[in-house]
Amino acid sequence: MLSSSRIHGLEEEILRIYGEIEADLIASLSRKLATGYDLNINDWRLDKLSQMGSVRGSLESRLKTLTKDSSPKIEEAIIKAMSLADKADLAIIGSGSREVFERLTSYAIMNARRGINLSNSQAIEASMNAWVSSVNTAYIKTLTGGTSLEQSVAQAVRKMGSEGLVATYVSSSGRVTRQSLEVAVRRAVTTSVTQASTQMTIERCEEGDIDLVEVTAHDGSRPEHAVWQGKVYSLNGKTDGYELLAIATGYGEADGLAGVNCRHTFYPYVEGTKRQKDIGDTKEVYEQTQEQRYIERNIRKYKRQAQACEAAKDYQGAETAKGYVSSWQGRMREFVDSTGLTRQRAREQIQS
Repeated sequence: MLSSSRIHGLEEEILRIYGEIEADLIASLSRKLATGYDLNINDWRLDKLSQMGSVRGSLESRLKTLTKDSSPKIEEAIIKAMSLADKADLAIIGSGSREVFERLTSYAIMNARRGINLSNSQAIEASMNAWVSSVNTAYIKTLTGGTSLEQSVAQAVRKMGSEGLVATYVSSSGRVTRQSLEVAVRRAVTTSVTQASTQMTIERCEEGDIDLVEVTAHDGSRPEHAVWQGKVYSLNGKTDGYELLAIATGYGEADGLAGVNCRHTFYPYVEGTKRQKDIGDTKEVYEQTQEQRYIERNIRKYKRQAQACEAAKDYQGAETAKGYVSSWQGRMREFVDSTGLTRQRAREQIQS
């Protein structure tokens, strides 16, 4: 079983790594954008648009280096999560073959790599869209806003640093969504690990001749998931009185148990033994946790903006952004003091 705390731990590692990568790419764009102020505004715009090929090549090279450095860390986090999940199952079942763990861990890593590669491609496209948008925004503001080119570029950089890199994704069903780089990678990795770990639980149950599993539960679950969480189900229909897991929960479907963005998993259950519900947070704590995530996003947002401004030599903008960082950090201190939640500093970090 992959518990909710282990899923959170994996998400934090992905958030830290790709938050740094996103900030690095934005700083690189900002640095290249804030040049050529000796040109007139029309020549500056043409010059920047003509640099698109070289900018793309530079970003692709930088992203390749950053991904190469981060891949071992991500794979280490996946192996750790899978190992802890298997250990929890074996504590109930007793023992199992090493082959199951190795095969499904490799499967989780392979799927995560596939998702990361897609997200990296989208990150380049999002970066180029941000480049064109920033060039055009600075151009128009300079022509119509009564500001200098340098001031207009500074405003464009601040906007890019604030918004981050947002890519457009089209699902197999044709649904279009816009996600930040870190969200897309986090979803790809955690979904891969969750699906691999639940398959590992099923195979452990087969080894131990166990037909029943208990699904984890947490408050704040999606309404359609809340109806089946925290209950015991049959894997194969061998035990009377229990619904089949796949039918009751939609296990195996994108919107079902262990599907996209689902934090529910399950673990072996022996009839008559004590239930081990992974209840998680109460509704109040869940809502407080969402508020904490909101504050963390704003801390990262203004740290990213400060880094972009510094890269563009917009030191006034950097100081303003740092002031917002301090303000949101103060809000975080007050929030954790009043709620008793633990401050998770790793989720606030953006490093170059």
